[in-house]
Amino acid sequence: MVLRNSLIISGFSIFLLACSGESEPTNVTQESDYTADGELLYLNSCAACHGVDGKLGASNAFDLSETKLNGEEIRQVILKGRKSMPPFEGILKDSVELEAVISHLETLKK
Repeated sequence: MVLRNSLIISGFSIFLLACSGESEPTNVTQESDYTADGELLYLNSCAACHGVDGKLGASNAFDLSETKLNGEEIRQVILKGRKSMPPFEGILKDSVELEAVISHLETLKK
């Protein structure tokens, strides 16, 4: 009898919580609304080898200020890696982050 009453009270409590008027947040960020900080992503993922200004060259990293690669070539190097550079496909969360990094790289060119 006590177990039955406990189950009824628990079920009623869950029902009350479900009906409490709480709704889904209306300000959920859609991917189309999301903007990534390309500079921050670069500093966290790339600057150790390429340097803050793209010129460090640690671990034989290419001097990004002198690159002649176009946007698509840069995209492929970031995603697939090159020589000692590891691939970042799957590390960057989505195309928004990838494009933000590529945009930041453009600011490093001479």
